[in-house]
Amino acid sequence: VTVTVTVTSPGLGLTPPMGFNTWNVYGCDVDETKIISTMDSIVALGLRDVGYEYVNLDDCWQLSARDGDGNVQVDSSRFPNGIKYLADYAHGLGLKLGIYSSAGTKTCAGRAGSLGYETLDALFYAEAGVDYLKYDNCYYDAPWPQTVDAYSARYRAMRDALNSTGRHIYYSMCIWGIERPWLWGSDVANSWRTTQDIKNDWGSLIRVADNSNRLAAYASPGSWNDLDGLEIGNVGNGGNGGSEGAFGLTLGEASAQFAIWAAVKSPLLLSLNLTAPSAEVMKVITASEVIAVSQDPLGVAADVVASAGPEVVYAGPLSGAARVVVFWNRGTYHAWPYDSNASTTPCDPLSFVDCPATSVNMSIALDKVGYDLDRRVFVRDLIAELDLDATVISPDGVLTLDVPAHGVRIVKLTPEHPGTETLDELWRPWDDFCADDTDESPDDDDGQGLPWQSIAMVTIIVAAAEGVAIVNMRIPATRQATPTLSAAASGASAGSQGRPRSLNDDAGYLGPGRVHSRTWSGGSLGSGQGSGYSRLESVGEEDSDEARSSAERSSEGPGAIDDMTKRAVSVSVSGGADMGAEAGGRSGRTISDTAIKRNVGTWLS
Repeated sequence: VTVTVTVTSPGLGLTPPMGFNTWNVYGCDVDETKIISTMDSIVALGLRDVGYEYVNLDDCWQLSARDGDGNVQVDSSRFPNGIKYLADYAHGLGLKLGIYSSAGTKTCAGRAGSLGYETLDALFYAEAGVDYLKYDNCYYDAPWPQTVDAYSARYRAMRDALNSTGRHIYYSMCIWGIERPWLWGSDVANSWRTTQDIKNDWGSLIRVADNSNRLAAYASPGSWNDLDGLEIGNVGNGGNGGSEGAFGLTLGEASAQFAIWAAVKSPLLLSLNLTAPSAEVMKVITASEVIAVSQDPLGVAADVVASAGPEVVYAGPLSGAARVVVFWNRGTYHAWPYDSNASTTPCDPLSFVDCPATSVNMSIALDKVGYDLDRRVFVRDLIAELDLDATVISPDGVLTLDVPAHGVRIVKLTPEHPGTETLDELWRPWDDFCADDTDESPDDDDGQGLPWQSIAMVTIIVAAAEGVAIVNMRIPATRQATPTLSAAASGASAGSQGRPRSLNDDAGYLGPGRVHSRTWSGGSLGSGQGSGYSRLESVGEEDSDEARSSAERSSEGPGAIDDMTKRAVSVSVSGGADMGAEAGGRSGRTISDTAIKRNVGTWLS
């Protein structure tokens, strides 16, 4: 494999963004006073100090018509001082301002969309001092079927427009999971929505989480799966409805959402009235040790590693060879909309009908999270902020906790001597997916991948003048079929039939066995000078020209590649069981001459 990485300016989204979005709580009922009040509250409540920095103004800030020159017009009846005033106010408080548009002729609320006006709108955002763009998917009326490239072209157009401004703007694609954006989104944006909008109820939360499973491998610093906003404390009637009672989340359910969103590295965007949040809600959204999971610098998302009926376990690696484990007891949950006859239907968690609403003991074996069963591990409850007794892990290496109905237990596991075992650093939550993947056809519509028996992880760290890039690649240790690199730039995905695809359709997962590249660059994917570049070639010593595959990923703005700094300074390569590695400094040249030969032949050279 030959890897060339070019890095430029400091990046955005090295950890998932934290902040506030207006839509779920206020919908179109937004104005300058509400935004200023929200900013003041974020500071006064100490939310800024625990990481919430973005205040994102969603739909309805603009008029439906553009001016005679095609410029978007601010609704001056709602925002008399304009958008720059809000941005300046935010920056004065140490916050950042986000804004909204849609990759269509109109926004979802019928205001002026940005399709065909990307350059003008991006320039407006940059000149106003905007720091974040949520880019929706409404009012795109092109005929179907379409190729992935054609469907994603609108989002690439805005990426290029943002890059051309020279301002660093976090770019969030609100694409609803259509055309599997996790396969190509890292070339385009800093995050991508994996599903349709979340609603303010327990059943919707479950659907969104379930429809985002098996996507952890596609997340990395600067490129995140977005499960939509947090409904914690939202008792308003915003864009997605919601009121306390039949809909809305209990505190236990709110804790569950916060823990799961943090573990899977989804953006943490609040949407509640912050003028007088309850102490209980504040405790949930300021849980420092849960937030630390979200913001962990390793940047690897958790995923489902075990499930049985309404009981689901997420796990993922953290820095320092630690793990996060989330035990989720869904308990009783009703269909949406609520079905008064659901209680007469047998328990079926996939159909969202009643299941027993009781606390349960949930367990996970240590080898399911990458530790040997006899590994000595310390367990800390991250919500209670309490070290748990060693007896929660049985002598045979099984961790068991009591989990309340409609709730979670989120714990951090730390080995006694971190880094002394091979799997401590190498384990990823998608490793075990391969064991169940027996589909040998990469092009079947189920979207599943190739049946590779083991995976080697290659992590390349590249430093430039103002940033650090990380490239993670999974490469087959035992190859049963010719590997196909997931080409993020082309968007060519297994199972794509040239029509809208979302996780709500079916499996929607490229497959854990696929080789794929993940890059965070020094620059934001929607920032001034582009995100960087990586190229992979020649996987396997016996690859023929026909079998050879490559992937390129770049999002540079016009001419930006000429300005990029090329200075790779360190490379670390690590493989699976019994694989040796050597790492050395590299400067200004293609990474090469590093080989791992055991089990796989010469697959890295």
